Amino acid sequence: MRIALFILWIVVFPVSGFATSAKRETVVGSVVAYDYFNNLIQITFAPSRVSFIVRTRATRRKPSELIEVHYTYWSSEKSDNGGFPDALVAGSRSWRLKLTHNAECEPLKESVSSTDTQTGKETSERLPMWKLLPGAENETLPFGKTLPCYSLKAHDYAPVSR
Repeated sequence: MRIALFILWIVVFPVSGFATSAKRETVVGSVVAYDYFNNLIQITFAPSRVSFIVRTRATRRKPSELIEVHYTYWSSEKSDNGGFPDALVAGSRSWRLKLTHNAECEPLKESVSSTDTQTGKETSERLPMWKLLPGAENETLPFGKTLPCYSLKAHDYAPVSR
């Protein structure tokens, strides 16, 4: 019995040093676009997810680059309580983001196919996925390429004062 409890304890509470937690990093950048299409579908009893394209600020060590950031939220909550982060998509401005690297990204899609509601079959009509933010209209998104991918948690972003 003690052995079973000990094994259960190890599985539930990993011993410090053995479990590796995802490394978080702070990035300063501007949200230039978000997955507008995916954000149209909101379910109140399940978490929703929105993707952002962020232009990072160049540093001495790294040039500016585009990254994809995923944010999971509850659509029933207000933005200051873990809901959709309205401030991030109000316009292109600098943000300090605490991100976790994520290896689950796919190549950036420009649009999604639509389905005929009567037949259930895919149509030739394509719906645009990404909405460029005010102030980032001249940004060109690299459709078909896989961008470095990260996750952002609620309250892990703050505006950068100029």
